[in-house]
Amino acid sequence: MKNLFTVVLVLAFLLSIGASAPKLLQASQEVAFFVSVGLPVKAVLLFGVVQLAGGILLVFKPTRVWGAAATGIMFLASAIMVFLSGKTVFGLVSLLPVLLASFVLKGSVSGAAESND
Repeated sequence: MKNLFTVVLVLAFLLSIGASAPKLLQASQEVAFFVSVGLPVKAVLLFGVVQLAGGILLVFKPTRVWGAAATGIMFLASAIMVFLSGKTVFGLVSLLPVLLASFVLKGSVSGAAESND
């Protein structure tokens, strides 16, 4: 179980960092998408900052619960926006990172990853 937790943790970290980069760099397609679903440009930047912070918090055991919660919430918000844009299949795929973050959150809260660093 420790190995599975570690793999999921690394995946959640990489996805969080990877998802934050286009928002922080204000990539035109990323900004256009979020603006199209009603998010102001400054909110897109804030969204990226929270995703980046959540990813960083995942790295350290004392802050892992907060990181998993932040990344899970941001991934869920993204998935909801994808559904709102009418892209149902991509919205369903976008729920996978939510599940990964939830797994990390559950493992961190329950202590299943107690010896994991």
